[in-house]
Amino acid sequence: MRNWKSLIQIFVCASALILTGCASDDDDTTSATGTDGTTASTSTDSADTSDGADATDETDTTDETDATDETDAIDETDATDETDATDDTDTTDETDATDATDETDATDGADGTDTTDGADGTETTDGADGADGPKPNAAMVVVQSDYVSTSISLVNPDGTLLADSIIDSGSATAGVTTALSGDVVVPSLPAKDGSIILIDRTNGILTRIGATGDYAVKDQIDVSTGFYANPHDVWQWEDTLLITRNETNVAAGAEDYDGGGDVLLVDAVTGDITGRIDLNPIASDGLLPKPSGFAILGGAPWVNLDHYYYNAEDFSSTYGPAAFAKLDPANEAYTDVLVLENVTNCGGLSHIPGGSSAWVSCTGGYGSTDQLAESGLIRLTVGEDGTVSADHEATASTFADSPLGSTVATLDADRVYVIQPGDSYATPPIDDQLWLYDAVSGTATKTIVTSGGYNLGTVLVQNDGKSLFVTDADATEPALLRFTVGEDGGLTALAPVETDATTFLPPRGLAFLPSPK
Repeated sequence: MRNWKSLIQIFVCASALILTGCASDDDDTTSATGTDGTTASTSTDSADTSDGADATDETDTTDETDATDETDAIDETDATDETDATDDTDTTDETDATDATDETDATDGADGTDTTDGADGTETTDGADGADGPKPNAAMVVVQSDYVSTSISLVNPDGTLLADSIIDSGSATAGVTTALSGDVVVPSLPAKDGSIILIDRTNGILTRIGATGDYAVKDQIDVSTGFYANPHDVWQWEDTLLITRNETNVAAGAEDYDGGGDVLLVDAVTGDITGRIDLNPIASDGLLPKPSGFAILGGAPWVNLDHYYYNAEDFSSTYGPAAFAKLDPANEAYTDVLVLENVTNCGGLSHIPGGSSAWVSCTGGYGSTDQLAESGLIRLTVGEDGTVSADHEATASTFADSPLGSTVATLDADRVYVIQPGDSYATPPIDDQLWLYDAVSGTATKTIVTSGGYNLGTVLVQNDGKSLFVTDADATEPALLRFTVGEDGGLTALAPVETDATTFLPPRGLAFLPSPK
């Protein structure tokens, strides 16, 4: 049985994006090796998309309702949290991604009119002055939480507090039938219609809020289907919402679509459940898929899998290799699986605007004697033939002799920011540290961003690469930290923002709202 220090590490370091897995025995797999030796396996077989989950799996899905779920704990989590610590990494993806490949809204004018390009919906400005480039996101949604209650605020990137606590766990406004729990996260990619989506992982509820005017609640959608589904991320494909459900239901069959361990399909207009993509066949024997976050690669949605099994009796976990699945929502299937054998617990996922590649942060297995060796940064890249492979890897020892966390934010194709979590219970205490990694030089550089152990949460980089934002849940001075980004990736501090002057909860989660077209 683990000691309490290991349990605290579980509570605070796991997060809703930990993607490990491997193809099932029925898959036709081939191996591919990245340019630096990273090994990957690819499966071209589609998943078994039947509604029934792998009910023979011996997992006790109730063990993760009390935050012993290591899939989701994130770097900044309060160690006393009894919930599934909010993964604000999964929200760490700062790209302005709002739609699928066929929804390009391009008005390419010499007068500087806006264009929306690419599968991730990144907006660019094409002007006569030649000042082309990604259009900065308009605002940020900030999730404040002490893991008992939650509040939501809106902040302008210039530091202006647009709206203080538009909704919180005590709200009883029109449209709210289920109050927010203390475990709420936001999608890693902006909603297609610009609305605010809140993912309540405890209650299995999506709350959609208008991003303008009085910020009225549009509706609440129950995606639990009768069990603790633990939804992690949401992305809209055409007129369908894709929702990752991290838990597998061992007693499936009582309701339609109640298998879990899947991507649930919901009509974006009516809120009705229309199908599911079962990912349980990907998991190794004795493990669960644990789908977590989305990234858009080559115009298609990919989902990362946490891929592990947690034993509530002895507080131990067994991890499989990192895995990613390419989704085909139209046919309710997955069509490709990428497996990385040498890393585990890969919870951080941040795709690069344009959808050509993504950075992944791997924490390694908690409690494993090889955790440091299993931890690192991986870059996934789309090849000319459309296949996705791992073409770069940096081990955690590149940074320091400590595993990386699950919070990662892309600056560009070759540079990425990642948090290395500290330990506030160590003697002496170890601070959280934000690093900048450069794939060209293979070097990691400490930035000026640091705070007490478990304080730093989500990191976002503006689409234009000129600004960086970090949530800091410091006990005495909680704030949204703001920085300008230099050409070399170095940071210059700007005035921090107090995001919640009403409930005074510390900021943890962060996501961009798309720029107006």
